[in-house]
Amino acid sequence: MSEGGGRTVGTAPAGPGGGVGRTGAADAGARDTAGAGAATGLADARGRRARVVFLVRVPASRTEAFLAAYEQIRHLVAGGVPGHLVDQVCRSSADPEQWLITSEWASLADFEAWERSPEHRDLVRPMRECFTDARSLRFVVHAQTPTPTPA
Repeated sequence: MSEGGGRTVGTAPAGPGGGVGRTGAADAGARDTAGAGAATGLADARGRRARVVFLVRVPASRTEAFLAAYEQIRHLVAGGVPGHLVDQVCRSSADPEQWLITSEWASLADFEAWERSPEHRDLVRPMRECFTDARSLRFVVHAQTPTPTPA
């Protein structure tokens, strides 16, 4: 089974040093759904890819600013954050204010190292300011279908 942790962020952005995706009691308005002391990087998770998922609400009036901030982050992260493999931003077909951001990492440790960095906090701040609600989940890939071979 996949390992996962979760967090819900209230309507106010986290304080200095906080960021979407951080788990732990230090974040204002955070709820650690993995439980106190939940371990990341368990022995059976070492060397496995990780998927990080953010489910966020962005009011229609903030959509343009949100997408501009995402574009800035996307290019900088893709250009050189160790362990980052791919990310996507998706808009709900049923609710235009509901967004999903996913990223895949070589390991959960790679994501957590990036998340703890001062660069991460500074870079995500403009995007976080667009959210009225956010939830973060982390998973370690347990299995996947094979990649199709090109015809």
